Amino acid sequence: MSMHRFLARTQNGIVVDVETGWDARAKGYFLVVRRADAAANDSWDEAELFSTARLSKSTPLPTQYEPLQSILEGMGITVPPTVLSECLVDQMLCVNW
Repeated sequence: MSMHRFLARTQNGIVVDVETGWDARAKGYFLVVRRADAAANDSWDEAELFSTARLSKSTPLPTQYEPLQSILEGMGITVPPTVLSECLVDQMLCVNW
């Protein structure tokens, strides 16, 4: 599994920590967006704004990044070009595992 992190600000001004990458075992991209100001004692439920881990078990992770990019854009978050290109390379390198 690859993982890339970056800080961003939502359209509502909330600073978030974004974790994204390619999960080789699940053969798809994952995404977690959580409040960056969450205290250590906050539960994940309180801090998480979005997580592919919370999708239905019958919903596979996307094999293209566009659906996750659309989710981020809906929050007003732009994926840095380097993160996006690194995720695509990760998929190409891991898809043959």
